[in-house]
Amino acid sequence: MKPALIAFAAVAVVGVVLLFVMGQKSARSARAQNPEVRDLQPLTAHLYRDAISVAKCTTITKSYFGGRPPLSPHYAWPTRNGRPLSFLACIDCSELPRSADLD
Repeated sequence: MKPALIAFAAVAVVGVVLLFVMGQKSARSARAQNPEVRDLQPLTAHLYRDAISVAKCTTITKSYFGGRPPLSPHYAWPTRNGRPLSFLACIDCSELPRSADLD
């Protein structure tokens, strides 16, 4: 995978996180200034679920970003408009933390 694409994806993720955090702060200040602003957290609490977060670690794992997929040479990689699709990541699900609420 091209380093520029990885850098772009990292910048995009950081941008989304910053927008979310800034949105949370402005929503809190809007509620403080205007008590008529409705708090949606109690209404949407049933929609929240546990999630898996990705973090850099110093131990060796079977999961990785970029590179080549661990496939048989006989596997036909998917294409679009005659070009192979990019391989983004290999996530070994056996390395993910266990959670009773997570399917």
